[in-house]
Amino acid sequence: MEKWKQFTEEKKKQYFVSTQGRVKSIDKATGEESLRKPSSNKSGRKMITVNETGKRYYVYRLVAEAFIPNPENKPTVNHIRGLDAGDGVDNLEWMTYAEQDEHARQTGLKTPGNTSAIVLDSNGIVIASHDTMTEAFTSYDGRNVYYNKDTQIIGNVVVMKQSYYDKLSEDERFNICFECFQRMMEFAYVVNGQLAGDGGKASEMVNCSRSTVIRHTENKWDVNIKGHTVSRLKNRIGVFNDDTKQEDKIYEKSCHY
Repeated sequence: MEKWKQFTEEKKKQYFVSTQGRVKSIDKATGEESLRKPSSNKSGRKMITVNETGKRYYVYRLVAEAFIPNPENKPTVNHIRGLDAGDGVDNLEWMTYAEQDEHARQTGLKTPGNTSAIVLDSNGIVIASHDTMTEAFTSYDGRNVYYNKDTQIIGNVVVMKQSYYDKLSEDERFNICFECFQRMMEFAYVVNGQLAGDGGKASEMVNCSRSTVIRHTENKWDVNIKGHTVSRLKNRIGVFNDDTKQEDKIYEKSCHY
């Protein structure tokens, strides 16, 4: 029998995942149920997007967290019979990275020439793993920033070769992720409360030139550009002198290229 559990709730809808790997939403006002069609990333993993926030979830992760006990707190979810067998509970199991790596070798999903990857957040916490670095690079959106030969920043996550990750201490991992986070802040913008990966994305959101966005937001808490509130994320968290921490005059004039 298919079972359902709620995994998030937004202003207008509640979202549920089932033991069979299906996702549905329920309208709070009408009670109407709608099955949600997932998309797939380039590696074939299915994702669901919550329309109200734009947040994306891996379906297999939702199923595992909702229905599969994890008493040993293992960090990664394995598809027992491969991705093609689906995201139902009968095809998922919690694993360590070493177990996942060994399973991939035994099933032929990974060859000795492949380099597995670990994905971390800005606190150095592992949030995902991938069979190859290429798979990891194509699974996330955002600006790609080089850190070192074993580590790159993609959007707001850090992608690291697993062999490199395994050699680092917990403190070393945290320090690297902290430095990566600082680099993320160098490029990130906020437009009307929404994160924009870089000046180019911010300029698209306000229909203005990139140079105008960069120039007007320098050392400012936030500015109004053509009716949009724009700021550099590093400025909002105080990475500049206090005497420049003030709102700029309103820029409502047309932007020139």
